[in-house]
Amino acid sequence: MQGERYATITVKRERDPSSEQAVFRLRAVPPGPEPVKRVIIAAFWQGNNCVGSVSHTTTVVPAGYAGPYVGDGTAKVDALRLFPQRREAPDLVIYVRRVAKPPAETYEVAFRCQVSGEEYETRPFGEFDLGAVEMAKYLGDAIDPTFRSFPADLSLTDHEFERQLSAWNANFITTLSDLGRRLWLLLPQAFRDEYLRLMSLPYPPRSICVHSDEMIYPWEILRPSGAVGAKYVDMPPLGITHVLGRWKTGLGARPQPQALAAPKLVILTPAYKHDSLVGAADERDALLRLSPRPEVLTPVTRSAVERLLARIDLQMVHFTGHGDWDTTTNADLASLRLEQGGKIPAMGFASCRLGTEAHPILYLNACTIGRVAQVLGHPGGFAANCLGGGWGGVIAPYWPVYDPKACEFSLKLYEKLGIGRSVGEALQELRAEDREDPTALSYSYFGDPWTRLLFA
Repeated sequence: MQGERYATITVKRERDPSSEQAVFRLRAVPPGPEPVKRVIIAAFWQGNNCVGSVSHTTTVVPAGYAGPYVGDGTAKVDALRLFPQRREAPDLVIYVRRVAKPPAETYEVAFRCQVSGEEYETRPFGEFDLGAVEMAKYLGDAIDPTFRSFPADLSLTDHEFERQLSAWNANFITTLSDLGRRLWLLLPQAFRDEYLRLMSLPYPPRSICVHSDEMIYPWEILRPSGAVGAKYVDMPPLGITHVLGRWKTGLGARPQPQALAAPKLVILTPAYKHDSLVGAADERDALLRLSPRPEVLTPVTRSAVERLLARIDLQMVHFTGHGDWDTTTNADLASLRLEQGGKIPAMGFASCRLGTEAHPILYLNACTIGRVAQVLGHPGGFAANCLGGGWGGVIAPYWPVYDPKACEFSLKLYEKLGIGRSVGEALQELRAEDREDPTALSYSYFGDPWTRLLFA
C-alpha cells in the first residue's frame, strides 16, 4: 500500500455514487523469477463489523520476463450489507494480512479499536513470519505426545483412574501454558506492547474478533505476558480473558440476523459398531430436552448427510462422534466418521446449499478437527472449508477430548445459549469456569463472538 490503508465512504438512503468511492494506490512487490498470482482484498467496515468485501486476483509478472504465463482478473464479491438492526460489535479487531514476501509466510498484524476513549481505525503493529513453522504440525508436536500417557489401563479402579486423570490434566495444562507463552512471543513486539497498553486501561477490551488470512494460529490458547508500567503481568489465555471469535478476511458478517430466534437444530450422533462413544447417546438425549425444536438425523450415513446439506431450513448442526485428523495428509481430507463405515471429509462442506443459503453454525464434538493447515497455499480443514462455503460459524476442538467431559461441556454450552449468552460469551465463561480442564480449553470458534442462538 502507498498511503493510508483505509478511507471513509458514505452510504446514503438515496444512492449517491460520488460519496461511495475510495481510491487506493498499490505497488506490486517483486514476485521473484516467475509470475505469481496475488489477491487484493478491500473490506467494508461499519465500526468493528465487517459488512462486505471485494476480492480481485491479479498476476504479477517480473520485470523483463519473457516466458509464458496466464493472466488473471477474476473478482469475488461478498455484497455490502447495511443491517436494519444494530449489530453488537467486538471492542477490538485483530486484523492479520498476508504480506507478499516470497518465499516467507509473513503476516502483518493490525488493530481496529472501539474501546471508549481509544477509538482508531486500522493501525499496523508489525509483522511476524510463520515461514519456518508449519503451525498445525507445531501445535501437534507440542500437544499430541501428551495423549500417549493418558490413563487407559482398564484394570484401574475408579479412584485410581481419577487420581491418574487429575495428574495427567495438570501436566497437560502446564504444557498448554508453555505453548501459549511461546506463541505470544512469535508476535511482533509492537503488537504485544499495544495489547498490554489496552489491557492496562480502566476499561480494557472485553471482546475480540480475529480477522485473519491464515486461520491456523491458535489464538484461543495464546498467553500474553510482559511489563505493564513497571509491573510484570502473566495473563490467562485469550480465550479466557475475552469474548473471542475468529473470522476469515474477505468475508462479511454472518449470520443474518445476528440473533437467531428459535433456531432449528439437527443432531447427528452416528451409531458405531466398534469404538462407540459412551457419552454420545446421553448428549443427544439431553440436547433433545434442552432445545424446543430439535431433529435427530438417523441413520447418519453419507447419503443422509448429503440430503441434510441440501436443505435450507436449519440454523444449527450438531455432530457428536469420531473425527480423523492426520498431520501427514491433506487437511481438506480430515473427516467425520459416519455409520456403515462411511465418512465425510472437510471438503464435503465446502460447497453445499445449506451453507450457501442458510448460513448455519456447525458444532463438531469430535477430536482434533478444529485444527486448520495449509493446503495449496490456502487454509484447509473444516473451519476453512465451512466458512468459504457460507457457514455462519464452526465450533470444534483443537485436540482429542475426553468423552464424558466433552458431553458435559456441550450441555453447559447450550444451557448458557438458552439463557441468552452469545456463543463467544458462553465459550469464554466455560473456559474460565473450568480452566484446569483440557477439554474445556480445546474448543476453537470461527464465527461472530456476539452471535446469539435464542433457544428459549
